[in-house]
Amino acid sequence: MLINEKGDFPIEEVEDFQKQLKDIEKELGTSNILKPSDGTLEEQYITRLEHINYSSESTYRGKDLVLDFLARVTLWSEIMLQRQGKIQERFQEKLDELSKIRSTLEKLHLTQAWSLRETDLWSYQRRLDRFDESRVNGMFVDAEGNPAEVYEQRVRLTICRQMTSADHFRLCSTSSESHMLPSTT
Repeated sequence: MLINEKGDFPIEEVEDFQKQLKDIEKELGTSNILKPSDGTLEEQYITRLEHINYSSESTYRGKDLVLDFLARVTLWSEIMLQRQGKIQERFQEKLDELSKIRSTLEKLHLTQAWSLRETDLWSYQRRLDRFDESRVNGMFVDAEGNPAEVYEQRVRLTICRQMTSADHFRLCSTSSESHMLPSTT
């Protein structure tokens, strides 16, 4: 749902999600959790992220924590609707490559044609690591060194994390080839 890989962005799905967020807002006894603000939705989102302090020494109360999270999720859903899964052209090539790796791994896993060796899985993991290591000061950048906007950052990071997690699971669930070799004693 983060990106429009299949050509039709699920607007209704996001709108249904937003209705659920409104219901939660009502249950909490708040209204209009997002106040009119200057700046774009992404700038508002970044501002909210910058003010988070979840340390044990902070005075965040439980309800404040939930309201802050609800506001960020609401903002993110607005950003998703605004973008409708479209990625800036300068990041599309790398995202396509990530999506291709994910699609290949998912297809192999779903069809139970999972006959890759640990070395093959390691190869996929290294490719994902290179994507992650390409960040500069924690930010994905384009070929000219310009940082991506929040939407592109989150999309790439989410895909990398999902794939790394799935790849790690596959690595842990495969039998080592050395275990399958006959004993020579």
